[in-house]
Amino acid sequence: MISRVAQLIIILGAVWAIADAVFNLEHSWLLFIHRALAPVLLVTALVASCASLVWMRKRLSFGLLLVQFLIVTACAAPLVRSLLLLPSPAPPLASASSSVTLFNYNVLGFEDLSPGIIKEISSLQPDVVTLQEVNPELAKALQDNLRSKYPCQLLDPKEGSWGMGTLSKFPCAELPAPQRGLWVGKPQITKITLPQNKELVIANIHAIHPHIALQRDAGARGLLRMTDTIRNREETIKALLEELQITNIQNVIIAGDLNASMRNKIYENILQSSYVDSWLELHPASSGGTWPVPGIAGKSFLSGTLRIDFIFRSSTLRTKSIELLSESIGSDHRGMFAAFDVQ
Repeated sequence: MISRVAQLIIILGAVWAIADAVFNLEHSWLLFIHRALAPVLLVTALVASCASLVWMRKRLSFGLLLVQFLIVTACAAPLVRSLLLLPSPAPPLASASSSVTLFNYNVLGFEDLSPGIIKEISSLQPDVVTLQEVNPELAKALQDNLRSKYPCQLLDPKEGSWGMGTLSKFPCAELPAPQRGLWVGKPQITKITLPQNKELVIANIHAIHPHIALQRDAGARGLLRMTDTIRNREETIKALLEELQITNIQNVIIAGDLNASMRNKIYENILQSSYVDSWLELHPASSGGTWPVPGIAGKSFLSGTLRIDFIFRSSTLRTKSIELLSESIGSDHRGMFAAFDVQ
């Protein structure tokens, strides 16, 4: 049996989580994890509640029933909130005379996956490529093998997970990137000139992962730093959105690794700036899990369940198609390939 003190703690925690879903709080590592893992937690809570109803039967008290109800409600609340964010069907553009395709991929910078990535890009032939975790080996391979097809290459290679890269078949120029906050890789904001002189801005991002604080300190201090990291992420996204607005270019695509789910606050912050989640626009009933890839990131009950890689579009674009790569090419992420109509 659960003691009265334990019941009170669980009730307060559940009410806190429900309040987070209603008022969009998420100013702690615990709420961040709760939102990210809400589907798994909800299934666990439902199974545990059903098992307890069968096992305890007549011994159930009002207090235990209340605890079960609040736990299930707390786990369901982030899912309900995310359903309210589903995009409405977009009307066709009045004049969509141009189109552009984009391939986004976190390439696992700790490994040299250059041959597979070059092959995949050559097969898909996207107009624009946004890559995260670009290491020196991959940067050299991109320059040696794809310079003729992608004359505009903005490469910022780093060892490990800190590199970035944006490729374009069309003329492009790098714009100022946000200076506030911490990122895994420095964001790349690129202006691309499409045929008929249409301009498009591509923001290639790799948000800081919250657990970086735990890598430095596994104790309670690490959890406090994790909370600071989550708050910092909000500031970085705010800075990014401000820089994109300063460009005064209406056609914008944000692509990359958000290190957060569609239930987390920074995802909502992007949507509230009039961007549309391209995956949900065409696949509203699919989570589109991009991480962790089964067998690559080790065996995990989370394999393939989380979508932390995103492609957002501005309201001046329309998503024609978007799909996940069927194979990982060795990365712990799955790539995304999308096509857009441009106004």
